[in-house]
Amino acid sequence: MAGMAPSATRRLLAAGLVALAVVLAVGAHLTLWADRVALDERGFVDALAPLSDDDEVTDALATSLTERVVALFGGDDPDDLTSRLAAGVLGEGVERLVRSTLLDGFRSEAFDDAWRAGLERAHADFMDSLGTSGTEVTLQVTDVLARADEALEAQGLDVFDDEAIEELSRITLLQDEQVRRARRLLDAVDGWGPVVYAACLAATVAALVVAPNRRRAVVALALGVAAGVLLAGALVDRSEGRALADADPSDRVTAEAAWDALTGPLDGQARLIVIGGVLVAAGAVAAGVVARRRGAEPLPRTF
Repeated sequence: MAGMAPSATRRLLAAGLVALAVVLAVGAHLTLWADRVALDERGFVDALAPLSDDDEVTDALATSLTERVVALFGGDDPDDLTSRLAAGVLGEGVERLVRSTLLDGFRSEAFDDAWRAGLERAHADFMDSLGTSGTEVTLQVTDVLARADEALEAQGLDVFDDEAIEELSRITLLQDEQVRRARRLLDAVDGWGPVVYAACLAATVAALVVAPNRRRAVVALALGVAAGVLLAGALVDRSEGRALADADPSDRVTAEAAWDALTGPLDGQARLIVIGGVLVAAGAVAAGVVARRRGAEPLPRTF
């Protein structure tokens, strides 16, 4: 280092500061999403609330719950109603009726309120599990099952009892592996937001102060942050695929929808950052071109 010219030393130091600023900017990007959505009850609920009106999600919930109903009551007693249902003695019509009744419950207006209240409880459970080995994020659907039980009884089919409703009342919103992967990030960023933001700003300012050519430093920072944010998004998408690799098809639909709803704000935030980064870089390059052209023009005569 002693044999280097001052400009070379500054360039090396500036490059290191640019790299640090980019890493911190990507960290700030993830931390901002975590603080706004994953770790914030209102953000979490607002992100997932629209899923109660998603036909694909409610259809998957009804299908999954119907399968659990059949599995729960599929015993060996030939006189048991649900054993006969599972054996096909009553035909597929009863299973379709159970599924249709559950689907009506999931698509009712009352379910919207129950879904939102369930999300608030689910988020509280999730926050309690941070830093622990807790698994899955579940949602209670007791009200839906109780209403379905009343509707089926009105048609002469007594499927549920209180014990069955209690056993079936929780559905999985986020799979175990999804939660474990998300928890690694959230455990790391929880409470560190202000520090990360301040460090990112300090590293950016320092890079611009030290850099011999500030326009090039701005271009490197802008494009580096844009590329880092895109890479982070790709890693999140890949993580989701690996987390759901072994999930049942009906459970996978709900888990994918929940994950996409939670990471949707992250994707939107990333798009703004990438567009802003490209525009800033383009502006810096254009300013450099204009400055060089002006420097190359002969000075006007003054006599």
